[in-house]
Amino acid sequence: MIKQFIKFLKANPRLAFLYLYSSLMPLLGSGIITSLVYTYQDSLEVNTLSIVIFTIGTSLIMGLAIVPTTVIALVSGYLLGTLGIIPALIAYSIASLIGYQLVNLIEKGKAHEAFKTMDSTRFIIDNIHQHEKSLIVLCRLSPILPFAIMNIFMSSLRINIKNFLLYGSLGMLPRTMIFVFVGSQVKEVLN
Repeated sequence: MIKQFIKFLKANPRLAFLYLYSSLMPLLGSGIITSLVYTYQDSLEVNTLSIVIFTIGTSLIMGLAIVPTTVIALVSGYLLGTLGIIPALIAYSIASLIGYQLVNLIEKGKAHEAFKTMDSTRFIIDNIHQHEKSLIVLCRLSPILPFAIMNIFMSSLRINIKNFLLYGSLGMLPRTMIFVFVGSQVKEVLN
């Protein structure tokens, strides 16, 4: 199976690049955003405009796979307290849409077609589409499946976009609540 996947990636270099980028970039982005928040936390003013800018900015950096969602949830809690859940969830939904559409734009459905021609994956793909709602929730619920990688995977499989956004948000809710809370507690401990 691994040999087939490597062969598949060689045949789809754009998709291979997306997977590599989405695996490595968040490591760099996490360090940068954490450093910036810690350095400038005292000069950040929390008001409606700053929350809107924060939500748009985090949507973009998550959608472009620059920073992982867990870091954004922690930062949201750290900067905004438990109310950080609201901009975090809005940003997740926008980031999901950005990531999904960006993958569509870059790989143009070639991966889905290639998956369908492989005997070993055709059955799996058909089952995924039959159970896509629960698959989306479970993938987003899991803390070990990276957000950006799942955006690529779901977009490549042509998962229904409405289901992807709705059930993805539901799946992200529990862990987002946990990490926003943790972020808010970190701030209290440090103060």
